[in-house]
Amino acid sequence: MADFKETEFNSSVATLKRIDVLMMELHKAGFANNHPARLGLVRRLNVEGNEKLTGEEKKRCIKYESELLCIENGMCENKLGVNTYCTNPAEYRNKKNIEKWNRMLPIINSYELYVISCLDKHGMLMKNKQESDETPDSWED
Repeated sequence: MADFKETEFNSSVATLKRIDVLMMELHKAGFANNHPARLGLVRRLNVEGNEKLTGEEKKRCIKYESELLCIENGMCENKLGVNTYCTNPAEYRNKKNIEKWNRMLPIINSYELYVISCLDKHGMLMKNKQESDETPDSWED
């Protein structure tokens, strides 16, 4: 029985380490304005924390995913309604891609904040001692 507890502890620590690495990568992607990478990282964070999420939290994450999928599918189905003889195809695709990410960005931002708050609520974010103390040292003076 002791082996099971030790294995459970080790896998929990491994999950926390993976989440910590994903959080650092998410931070870097945010500075670089790399929206596709941010979305992928938020999705991975959701997968890592899914075991601890409540049913209501899982439903809300699914709602975010369906909103994003709806935009992605809708943008793929858009067709030009006019003659495009003089339109550069690469330029048109780039314009549609920018439009898609501009519509997805507010959802990605909300999704990111929600997943991080859920992970924090369930104690899955690695914090240093000073961040996790209920009474910071500066309050004890």
